[in-house]
Formats: sequence, C-alpha cells, structure tokens
Amino acid sequence: MEDNSDNNKMTFEEFKFRHGHYDTLMKALLVSLDMGNLVWVSNDDDNKAYDLLDMYQFALAQDSERPLSGTQFYMVSREGAIGLSDGLEYRVKWILIPMEPSKERTYRILRLQEKIEEMRVVEQTINVSLKKHMAIAALKARAQAAHAPAMPGTTPPPTPNMY
Repeated sequence: MEDNSDNNKMTFEEFKFRHGHYDTLMKALLVSLDMGNLVWVSNDDDNKAYDLLDMYQFALAQDSERPLSGTQFYMVSREGAIGLSDGLEYRVKWILIPMEPSKERTYRILRLQEKIEEMRVVEQTINVSLKKHMAIAALKARAQAAHAPAMPGTTPPPTPNMY
C-alpha cells in the first residue's frame, strides 16, 4: 500500500508545480518548450500561430500586466498544450495548442532559427561596441585621475616610470 509521505513533505507550491499547475504563463511555456514545442496555435477563431520568440514576448507581457489571481493556474498537457484554469483541473480553457507537423510549421521553425541568428549578430555587435566604449571610458577616467589635484590629507598616487 502506498503512502503519501512524499506529498506530506512538499509545500503547497511544490505540490502544484509537480502536478502541472503553474502560476505564470512563462513557467507553462518553459514546460511546453521542454517537450519539444517551438510553434503554437491559438485555440480560438483565428488560430494564429506563435513561435517561441512571439510566445516569450507574450508571456512576459501577460505575466506582468495580468497576473493570475486566486485559484487560477496555467496547465500544460502531455502534448504541450497550454491552458488556463479557474481552479478546477477538469475545467481548463486550452489557449495554445502545439502546431502539428506541416509545411507551415517547418517554415516557422526555419524562420525562428533566422531570427535567433539575427539576434546573435546584434548581440555580438553590441558587445563589441560596449567593450570599445568601456575601454575609452576607462582611459578617460585614468587620465582624469592622473591630472586631478590630490585630496587634502591624502597622498597622490605614484607616477608610473615611463623609461
């Protein structure tokens, strides 16, 4: 006979997480992503498709602008569909369904790879520019420190020997 000793040791938050209840859309998205989903379709009249980057932006906005209240939680199905419940597991409104294999899904995944590569190029450009500006700022700070008058009661830093 099984006992519930594992369940008794968990906090309520740990219990909810273990049983697929997520308090943010971002957590539910990450669980669906771990199942291999990169593209979802909205479960409404327009069936709009969302890739991972679209969903990431949507989840950030949703979680900050409309946090869940009371007993609400997000749920993720075995297939990676994401639903919203008002508190009862058997009453889930499925809002995002993983896109079935198709030419459109393949196209969207290839386009997602292109977007991610573009983001990497932008990140590298920013990093190079940032390093350059940081080096210039450090040189300016050293030059100002070398020419700044000593504070009263302190000794000025030693001048480096150039020869």
